[in-house]
Amino acid sequence: MDYLSDYDSNEDVYESSEDYSGDKANTNYTILDEAEIRRRQGDQISHISSLLSLPNDQASLLLYKYNWKVDKLQDDWFADEHAVCDKVGLLINDKNIDNKERDDDICKICYDELESGNNRSVSCGHKFCVVCWKSYISVAIDDTGAGVLSLKCPAIKCQAAVTRDLIVELASKEEKEKYDEYFVRSFVEGRKNTTKWCPAPGCDKAVEFVVQEGGIHGYDVTCLCSSAFCWNCGEEPHRPVDCELVAKWTLKNSSEAENTKWILAYAKPCPKCKRPIEKTVGCSHMTCSALCR
Repeated sequence: MDYLSDYDSNEDVYESSEDYSGDKANTNYTILDEAEIRRRQGDQISHISSLLSLPNDQASLLLYKYNWKVDKLQDDWFADEHAVCDKVGLLINDKNIDNKERDDDICKICYDELESGNNRSVSCGHKFCVVCWKSYISVAIDDTGAGVLSLKCPAIKCQAAVTRDLIVELASKEEKEKYDEYFVRSFVEGRKNTTKWCPAPGCDKAVEFVVQEGGIHGYDVTCLCSSAFCWNCGEEPHRPVDCELVAKWTLKNSSEAENTKWILAYAKPCPKCKRPIEKTVGCSHMTCSALCR
């Protein structure tokens, strides 16, 4: 399904609230199906497109690069829109383009002549033939997966972003479906502080969790697939035990009992990603070697 078109749906958005402290409802969560995710994406794209006077393709790229955080994007844009464009690879300044190369009639990939109407370029102006573009996009979708959402111009050292209009135009039907799936998933995976996928095998629903004023006494949620889990840590519901204690218990009861004992005795979890860290030499200042840094 092509996410370029507006997505209208009458399907329900499933909401639930649970009262964990007498009269105060401390938690709310909403179950989001694919139709609702698409609708929310479309609403945000239309809003940014209208507000910033940009095409939908550029608006969607901005939102993806900002992890669908509309307020952050708006603040940065109105503070310095040129810095934002440079950051995401949109509207590259003319000074960054080699005009001789820009006007060249030779495809810099296959070195065939560029015929009129048989070449494409992005905001940088670097032209390549349609055949090479198709091959470049196909390889990116097959080899990089969701990385295709951050695809750059194939010109050497060029940081101009390849927007979705070009991919939708030149990709095959199967490739467009993959690209569309990556795009939809980016809405959930870019907003990990508020939205997560249901961990049940085969379930394609997401859970949006909102903490209201008055504190929180549990993260227990139940998806439409009947799977119940803790939204905070992904384990089975464990209220009133906190997630940290559950993580320790799970680690202690894992199959590698001796290794677990050593980890518990000589390592501490990274405060961000929770991976165990052993201090061997040096001062107490630590930097996690995992991706979180």
